[in-house]
Amino acid sequence: MKTINTLMPTTFAVVLSTLLSGCGGGGSNEQTPTTSPTTDQGNGSTDNSNSLTEEQALEKITSVLVDDVILPSYQLMLTESEDLQNTTSEVCEKSEFTEADLTRLQTAWSKANSAWQVARTIKFGPISDTYIYSQIQYMPIEATKLTNDVESILIEGETFADGFPSSKHQLQGLPAFEYVVFNQDEANAFLSSQNQGQRCAYLNVIASNTVTLMDEVLTQWQGEYGEQFMAGTGSFSGHKGAIEKYLTFWFEYLEIINDEKLKATLDTSLPGNPELLESPFAHVSVNNIKTNITALEQQFNGATKFGFDDLLIELHDREDVKNEITLHFKAVHSALVALENATLADLIATETGREKLTAVRTSITELRALMASDFVQVTDLAPGFNTNDGD
Repeated sequence: MKTINTLMPTTFAVVLSTLLSGCGGGGSNEQTPTTSPTTDQGNGSTDNSNSLTEEQALEKITSVLVDDVILPSYQLMLTESEDLQNTTSEVCEKSEFTEADLTRLQTAWSKANSAWQVARTIKFGPISDTYIYSQIQYMPIEATKLTNDVESILIEGETFADGFPSSKHQLQGLPAFEYVVFNQDEANAFLSSQNQGQRCAYLNVIASNTVTLMDEVLTQWQGEYGEQFMAGTGSFSGHKGAIEKYLTFWFEYLEIINDEKLKATLDTSLPGNPELLESPFAHVSVNNIKTNITALEQQFNGATKFGFDDLLIELHDREDVKNEITLHFKAVHSALVALENATLADLIATETGREKLTAVRTSITELRALMASDFVQVTDLAPGFNTNDGD
């Protein structure tokens, strides 16, 4: 398989771990190309012979997606969730808390969130069918509403001895944890609040619940669901049907980035809509998007093994299409790099920042258009489009 660049790690598990500390990418302002149906790649040959049949190639991709993409992504999320649970438990055993304790909670959350930003791009199967996805991160939700909902159950004196006192998904996942440990409002900030013990009990419940949910998802992918996806059986109509379902959600996640993470926060004019930022308290919304894009690219490349890039080359003799897709990914990375270290909250509030964010949106739109045209036409894969009905 052709990796993203020569600096890319050799295993997807390592790639996922590097996402906890940041993302990278090259630059290109290439416009969405229109490719020719010819198989002549400039070397005078139109031979499309290969050693794999289409069925063998698709079967290979389903196996790689499970073993080298999906399972490592979910395992990393489970591992970081367990670390979040252990850190929370250790900190909350204390009777008094220091800045160092708060930093430990914030760091553990940040690592879990980074791992989640990889895992959440794989939004289908058990994690979606059972609403686990929205229990871990309910989105979109206004920051003020999240604040009010969390504070309302804390004010009521709830001990959380029996778990969550509400079935609301926004009270059960990472955004609620983020609010408690990153919120800077003096009356409700973790270190200055009058109900620290109660807040700790709440954090413990969230962390424990996240571990339980991710363990359930991973177990199903390690078992029957993963086996059916690789075999193209069960609810999947063959290997092609399994891949088309996967790609449907791959395309949908590009829409989620463009519509919910960017368009909604940009709003129609200054100062934008900071209420709809994905991570309004930790201020890592831009990093979330960078992690998402890197994860989606790794999925396309099949980690370091047989991916959709190899499908284009080895089965369809269309390295030109593969190269165009690579250039478009580089264009997205380049647009994101141009944001520098600014927060999304700051970017949406200035004309210069909004122009940069619009450039990111444009590059993602062009990538999606290329995938929806040339890639789909060449591979004869038919994912569903316009499927984004909310995150």
